[in-house]
Amino acid sequence: MAANNRWVRAYSLHDFDDVAPQRGVADAGPGFAAAWADYDRDGDLDLYVSNGATAGDGANVLYRNDGDAGFTDVALAGGVADDGNGTAAVFADFDRDGWEDLFISKGGFNVEGQANRLFHNNHDGTFADVSAAAGLDVVLSSYAATAGDYDQDGYPDLYVSQFRGQPNQLP
Repeated sequence: MAANNRWVRAYSLHDFDDVAPQRGVADAGPGFAAAWADYDRDGDLDLYVSNGATAGDGANVLYRNDGDAGFTDVALAGGVADDGNGTAAVFADFDRDGWEDLFISKGGFNVEGQANRLFHNNHDGTFADVSAAAGLDVVLSSYAATAGDYDQDGYPDLYVSQFRGQPNQLP
């Protein structure tokens, strides 16, 4: 704002209340990335938290949204239990079957790297690891990922940035 030939900065911030503990998603981390999607198609958003990053010691978590009851960790039952060191999480319908699949980039902070993970949604609340079949089981130091249909063929494309001098990928 300008007044009397002086510039003054004014900040207007929205107050946020942390409701994570009451909703059951107060993950102890160390969280590095997260993604929302209605993976079970029940009308509410579920949450995947990618843990580990530099420490590599926090298990990744899939929280199913149970509405007013809060969230429940279903990573093990859902087939996406992972040892952590996730650096990004992306939900997208990679095979265009109408269900959100899950991609996790991994290994960005490990010198030796780790294999990224692609989980196919089985339409029943569970996922199957299809990383090898998709050619994504190569050990890399992936850092971030995003999905979008850049070539407009109707399929989401995946872009994965790498760390430690490795070339980024558009697999």
